[in-house]
Amino acid sequence: MNAVMEAFAAGSAVVVAGERHGQLNKAEEASVWLESGITVCKEEDLLPIAGRGTIAGMRLDSPFMSLIACANDVCELVTSDNLDSWIADKDKKRRDLFVNEMLLLDEVGGILLGYLRDELTTMGANVKTSPKLGKAELIRSYISSVAGSLKTKNQQVGYLGGLSGVSREVLPNVDQLAIEIQSAIPMEDNKLAVFASQPVMARSASMLARLVEWGQHVSRPTIWKVGENHISDILQLTQGGPVPKVRLMGRDEYLAAFLELLKPRRSQETQEFLAGKPLDPLMQYMADKGWVTLLPSGSLSPSQL
Repeated sequence: MNAVMEAFAAGSAVVVAGERHGQLNKAEEASVWLESGITVCKEEDLLPIAGRGTIAGMRLDSPFMSLIACANDVCELVTSDNLDSWIADKDKKRRDLFVNEMLLLDEVGGILLGYLRDELTTMGANVKTSPKLGKAELIRSYISSVAGSLKTKNQQVGYLGGLSGVSREVLPNVDQLAIEIQSAIPMEDNKLAVFASQPVMARSASMLARLVEWGQHVSRPTIWKVGENHISDILQLTQGGPVPKVRLMGRDEYLAAFLELLKPRRSQETQEFLAGKPLDPLMQYMADKGWVTLLPSGSLSPSQL
């Protein structure tokens, strides 16, 4: 039995698996595990919850902390040095890449705000008066301001003014955004105040807190895929100790388990593809050399390809 199947057989409700984002075909990955009754969810997905009143689902990656992560990305990208390089770059396509990255962060920020409103509503909070939502809207407004300024200035290149003054317009907002991030982190959980100057670790710590509170209530066997760094952070935070009904699994261990299930499917698909097909000269040569084995039907044995 592979590591994932063993974890669920031992009573885990969630396997938190590290990944390199985009490494696997998501549709194929989900399909392979679904055959064993296991659901695969992405970092931002809403996981089904049972036994917690009217709450039917919960994001183990807090929308509020994810928005803070977006804001932190802005602060790390829009530095004085990076802006100077961007202003000096004569290649519009390269400048566009930087602008598009900011616009994407702004778009994601808007989506996360929607997730946060839904979560607060589900938890019975008044979204009109919620300090947490108010802070989130303020953070998103700074992200929008930075992205909008860069886009507008970039469009003015070649006209009067161009990129002049962009640093004076943008950097104060980035500096203020960094201040808002620090004051926002404890609003997710007072215990996160110790990570106020470490937004990345704060997000991982928030994931751990939600895993402890909600992970054991996930209503069907679920693999929750997160960036590998989050696995390392959570292991550091727990000092390697257990999380109730949760199994933490690094990327390499998870990949081995996934490929173990994938191999028979691939072998069957290869066999079906080759069955009844005449061998081309290269395959015939490989068969003659004994590098591959012919099945009785004349096709190649996938296990030896």
